[in-house]
Amino acid sequence: MTPSIFQLLFSLGIPLILSTIASIIPSQMNEELKIKLFKTSLDTSIIILRSQGFEATYDEMNTNIYNDYIEIKNINIRKQFESHDFPFCDTSKIKMDSIWKNPACELLINIENIKFKGFNFNKNIDNFFEINIDNISLDTSIFNDSSSKATKKLFKIEETINLNFSTKNKYNFNKNIFENSLYLDVVNFGKLQFEVKLSNLIYNQEKISAVLDAFIFEFVDNGVLEKIDTFLDIELNTNLTEIINNNLQIKSLLNIEDESKIKKIEEQNTLINNVNRHYPNFDQNTENLIEFIENPISLKCIRDNDHIMNDNIFEAMEDLGPILIFAVVCENIIIDDPN
Repeated sequence: MTPSIFQLLFSLGIPLILSTIASIIPSQMNEELKIKLFKTSLDTSIIILRSQGFEATYDEMNTNIYNDYIEIKNINIRKQFESHDFPFCDTSKIKMDSIWKNPACELLINIENIKFKGFNFNKNIDNFFEINIDNISLDTSIFNDSSSKATKKLFKIEETINLNFSTKNKYNFNKNIFENSLYLDVVNFGKLQFEVKLSNLIYNQEKISAVLDAFIFEFVDNGVLEKIDTFLDIELNTNLTEIINNNLQIKSLLNIEDESKIKKIEEQNTLINNVNRHYPNFDQNTENLIEFIENPISLKCIRDNDHIMNDNIFEAMEDLGPILIFAVVCENIIIDDPN
């Protein structure tokens, strides 16, 4: 990823950071100051982007005090890259509309609407802080080298990729509870939703710990998993089912003579058996996950009962990898849930 892309992400994050600050210190800021802080941060983001060669514009910024939100409409971001700055673009394939222009790859992003909600303008409004981004449109013509064109054809990507995104956060200082949710809809590919609730957060230079009170990960497939499977088959000669079987299920030692392979399988089988003793739904959850991969409609990974998250569990996750991570966060796997 090029420095300019990093700069783009950093600049877009400034309004988020400062508006979050404005939302959590209502006693220190009146409505006018909060709006001024947000407007200043937005203009600062635009200035930073333009200083890095991006063309950045928006139509208007509206404030709704009663419904507690600020929205920005019709954001347009574009930048021209040289081929050495953007490896997925071949400038020799760019058709220029003027003889005076140098061949360059152009990144084009349009956002129909961004709404920031939760500034505590209205004290009767729920004090979650929300960001809703509607209809993000990425022009994919910049990805025009041979590899990118093949990938776009495989994934049936048309001229643009369109998506919607939202996030919702709340920290209850008095009770030391943090709640977060994320929603992402990539049109014609799939939708995912993520929710987490943490309590008793402790953090200092030596350690971090919390209680995972609730966790939900939900995914609705609109055809992307089949395309990923095809891509894995072409590039790595494998598929999602095989990856899950290799990482989360007990393996047979039948017809295996290589001692190093036997030792590795025995270690993984012992690990899975140990995990099963502490997380009795592990095997059934794995079977449900495989069933979903083979016939993808919808999947929901849920943890309803609290689970400690501390240095011991983090170190174990680092050592044991996906087996323990899957067991901890997915207490139950539900597939094709109509709700």
